[in-house]
Amino acid sequence: MNNRILEQYPLDMEGITKVEILGHGGDVFVIASEAPPEFIAEIEGKIRYRISRKGNILKITAISPGFLSATGTIRFQVKIPSELDVKIVGRSAPIRLKGRFSSVTAASTEGDMRVENASGKFTLSSSKGDIVMSKVEGKTTASTANGDILASGLIGDHLLASPSGTLTLLNGLGRFRLCSEYFLSASEITLTPGSENYFTTGGPLRLTNLFPSGGCMLLANAPKDKIRSDLPNFRIIEQGKHLKARAIGSNPSVLHAHSKEEILITSASHSTFGEILSASA
Repeated sequence: MNNRILEQYPLDMEGITKVEILGHGGDVFVIASEAPPEFIAEIEGKIRYRISRKGNILKITAISPGFLSATGTIRFQVKIPSELDVKIVGRSAPIRLKGRFSSVTAASTEGDMRVENASGKFTLSSSKGDIVMSKVEGKTTASTANGDILASGLIGDHLLASPSGTLTLLNGLGRFRLCSEYFLSASEITLTPGSENYFTTGGPLRLTNLFPSGGCMLLANAPKDKIRSDLPNFRIIEQGKHLKARAIGSNPSVLHAHSKEEILITSASHSTFGEILSASA
């Protein structure tokens, strides 16, 4: 039976502007805040780790003899100062991020990714696993080759892709490019004035309570008679296999919506973005 070892100690982050982490088999949890920097490792089996420093980069590396997952797992929890660059590579390692970052690049062969109460520029990719985002502000590029994306409370510029799964977004303010294979649901959406947005899916598309801040040009297409809409804020220009509608405003956004099956679109008279965020806080 493998023994479990817990190691914990403070980190010297003086002069560090970037943190690189290589995980193996266990969670990697990075918290960027004003709390004292700290490192925690929970080790099971033969996995070990190395912490090194090269110039302004701090490296935390899981070391597995022979690189076999059967040799054990290691979990990292790393508390770092805010506004740093972070790079994470996980071998079958779930990744969790929280706090204020400058940028994060994270990739995992297997395991879910969670980003919550966070800000910064995020590039996330998973070969197998869901991506969950909650109250994230900034710029995000996120994709999972085999999993779903669930997001809520997004502010900023977000490109989310689930080429073999579903995508759900509740409450968003910004520019959005969303793509999924089987189903796409977006609710309580306020588009940045002047932005170009794309919602694309191979399955049903549900877009409810769209708020056309600054005006909006809506261009939707689906199979014939498969577009349903309730758009009191828009003037319908064309309807059928294609739906073209315009909400008047000083700086209209553009929304392209495409589904291979069916589309439902409704609009709202005001944005509920702040209300929902406050209720969930």
